[in-house]
Amino acid sequence: MDNIGTEKQSDVFSYFTSDSLGISVSVSHAIGDHAEFEIKYQDLKGNSFFFKDNISEIKYIGTYQSAYINNISATLSIKKVATLKHGVIYNLTYTNLQYGKIRESDDVFDEQALLDEMELGHFYVESNKIYSFYNIDDNSLNNTINNLNNEIIPEDFILVCSDEGYSDKIPEDKDGTHAYVKTDGDKREYHGFDVYNGDGKGYINFTWEKGKGLIYYRIGYAALRDEVILTPQN
Repeated sequence: MDNIGTEKQSDVFSYFTSDSLGISVSVSHAIGDHAEFEIKYQDLKGNSFFFKDNISEIKYIGTYQSAYINNISATLSIKKVATLKHGVIYNLTYTNLQYGKIRESDDVFDEQALLDEMELGHFYVESNKIYSFYNIDDNSLNNTINNLNNEIIPEDFILVCSDEGYSDKIPEDKDGTHAYVKTDGDKREYHGFDVYNGDGKGYINFTWEKGKGLIYYRIGYAALRDEVILTPQN
């Protein structure tokens, strides 16, 4: 402020709104004397465990247990669905599983393998947390957005990544839906699985790494039925 009206006066100013940082800079008189830009706080913070904002597709290696398909190319698509006050909603799908190894008994041979698009689900990404949720239509998405903007996390959201991690609330040998996030250096490993009548049922794993995003995905049922595994191509 002391420099206003002097040669040292700055022609760059900043301001804050409820969800953005604003920057005002001096431009030529012909185009209006000044220009303003706003950057959302979420874009400034991001989440180092999730994919970078400019990435929309990544190549993975896929294994599809029930079809005996092994080590084939898969494309993971990352679509931004909505930018909210405190985070961003994404939809992740994988598709274009192409040529690879098809195994039958002990024999391994090359054959074309094409699988339809499959969904990893929707993800709500905050600066230090990632939630997963599924089976969403337009009406429920609008309700979800309203809840999130009011700082209400829906009950069906699953916390699949957090800086500090968390422990399973259910003893390992007890029936129920188990979930926990393990911290391992720059990695966060989510483990979710169901146990009923003492037997394991469905399971799902996400491993996230800082600066890389999702580096391991696994989903299936007991005895590896319908198991799918995705890992990034090197």
